[in-house]
Amino acid sequence: MPNDQPLENLEALLYQLKQRDIPCQKIENEPHIRLVTRLEDQEGSLHVRWQAAEEIIQLVHIMPLTIPKKHMEKMLILLNRINLTLPVMGLAINEDNGMVMHRFSVFLDRDKTISFEMIYALIGLSIRLTKEIYPKLQKSMTAAAESGFSDLFDSLRDRSG
Repeated sequence: MPNDQPLENLEALLYQLKQRDIPCQKIENEPHIRLVTRLEDQEGSLHVRWQAAEEIIQLVHIMPLTIPKKHMEKMLILLNRINLTLPVMGLAINEDNGMVMHRFSVFLDRDKTISFEMIYALIGLSIRLTKEIYPKLQKSMTAAAESGFSDLFDSLRDRSG
């Protein structure tokens, strides 16, 4: 049965997620939990990392999009511009493998705990934002690569005023 006690560690978070039948798994030898998400017909992956030493919890929602090295520089500029339009900035690209993600962090309370309700709300926010961004980003990236990115930068400039 779920309870309202503050969460003190990753195991307590995992327990609360499982009590609510939220599909998740603890990553072995790592301080994070993975939740599988659906992004249209693709599978996404939301990682919740409990970083006790830094007193933060990091949410990293990996999208099923990979940026080729040849487009990396322009896509980084594009994502920076898109970030400015989001309620919670955090779009990024892992430059090593080209994976696109939405990433943000929340601080633990002074007693190094956090309420489950807060984490649950942040998980929901991450999923909602990613589901809204993903199809637009996927479509834009395809069109941008075909046009040499000029059309996409022009449309972003038009929308930002």
